[in-house]
Amino acid sequence: MNQLTTSDFTVHPLLMVDCEPNLLTSLEKSLSRMGLRWKTESQISESEQTFSALFIDSQNFKSESLIHKHQQLGTPIIAITAHEGLTEIQRIISFGATALLHKPITQRAIYSTLMMAIGLNKKFDENLELINRLNRKYQLVPLLCTTLSWMMVNWNIDQDEAYRWLRTEAMRTNQSIESVCLKLKSQPQQGLKK
Repeated sequence: MNQLTTSDFTVHPLLMVDCEPNLLTSLEKSLSRMGLRWKTESQISESEQTFSALFIDSQNFKSESLIHKHQQLGTPIIAITAHEGLTEIQRIISFGATALLHKPITQRAIYSTLMMAIGLNKKFDENLELINRLNRKYQLVPLLCTTLSWMMVNWNIDQDEAYRWLRTEAMRTNQSIESVCLKLKSQPQQGLKK
């Protein structure tokens, strides 16, 4: 997923999705004053993939496949709404919005919402990476257990001594304990206890 900063606004345009004409006019007026570039759905080509953010008119939302594609690319999605009710917020969240921009639209509100969406996207990416890292570690727990069991049986040592050997070997070779377990599993004769 891509990580955007304020400097990306000059490189990548914003994309306006399903915006009704009055809203689009209001957005274009504010964005031009802010010096930001934008495009509408009808102005983009198939090869254009990267946008700083997507602005979606939540009342006219129709482009589900486009939104899904940009969610996968990690593009911040900002829903524009005139309503602040819980039902509307839940609906907006359900189609993948990162942030919410309330009408009437001001330049300050646009900038604040863009920064919030980018910050939330970055935090989401960090959390996703942490979850993936923890998941990989969790998936290696059975490997650690079977390696410890194998060492206890074949080397005639207790669990504490087996784990101490794995930890020492990991530090000595500057590898993770899981890597040492994989190496020991693939080449048990080279891991003979000293």
